Amino acid sequence: RQACGFVSHQRMLRAFDPALDGPADADEAWRYRYVNGERVCGWSCDPSGPYYEQDKHLCPKACRSERFAGGSSLPSRSEIGGVCSEPPPPLPPRSGGAASCSSGEAAITAAGVWMLIGVQTGPAHLPRRDGVRASWKRFEAETDGVLVCFLVGRGGLGPSALAALEAEEAEHGDILWLPNATDAGVPTIKGYHWWRAAAALLPREGSASGLRIAAKVDDDSFVHLGNLVRDMRQLHCVSHLHYGSIGFTGYDPSIWRLCGWSWQPRGNNYRKERCARKGAHPPF
Repeated sequence: RQACGFVSHQRMLRAFDPALDGPADADEAWRYRYVNGERVCGWSCDPSGPYYEQDKHLCPKACRSERFAGGSSLPSRSEIGGVCSEPPPPLPPRSGGAASCSSGEAAITAAGVWMLIGVQTGPAHLPRRDGVRASWKRFEAETDGVLVCFLVGRGGLGPSALAALEAEEAEHGDILWLPNATDAGVPTIKGYHWWRAAAALLPREGSASGLRIAAKVDDDSFVHLGNLVRDMRQLHCVSHLHYGSIGFTGYDPSIWRLCGWSWQPRGNNYRKERCARKGAHPPF
């Protein structure tokens, strides 16, 4: 999943404005779109991209400089294949039956699962979960060693909501319960519980099989499982891998309120919204 948004409404698009956006930065020129003043990631600043002619007027001049004449400075999928000198090892063998989202480490290892994808969802998001089940999750059955689970916090659920979710789990078997998490409040906390749950499913150190990749995606996203598996296999030699995009925000930890959220690491929105005066800590 490329963590970015695209807005087609023309009122939301405008040209680069240094007074609002800061000086043009060639290293960030690929973040070409502006949505309510925020640059959102895309590929139209790459002259070889499919939307360059259509959208180049939205880019700062740095986007059309010689630096980008040969294409984007970001690694392409073909370049990812050059990171590891050795070919990917064989997939872990299966020594047991299929694993479910309620399985423990031993069952996941025995089932040959090497990548676990947690889909962040809420109790009331059944239409989204059904949409995922009917679209990209269907390819899970054709992708060896991949298990896709919906992440639901068990804390704070009323009897009717809990009964409905347990019935859904009995029907589909694809809900991973986070016992100490709640879907109310800040989603960052639920994410923390997910990474803890994923870490508990890792195999013993030195094991040649078992879980290798844990991922998280939202339930309003479409994952191309084939591309994701291909990239993860090509990056097999990387022991500590972060794959995806990072958002940056300031936080007031006393009330868990974010301020100045942005895709940009330099905190332009943090300064623009004067978050420091509001008690927020700088973006991280």
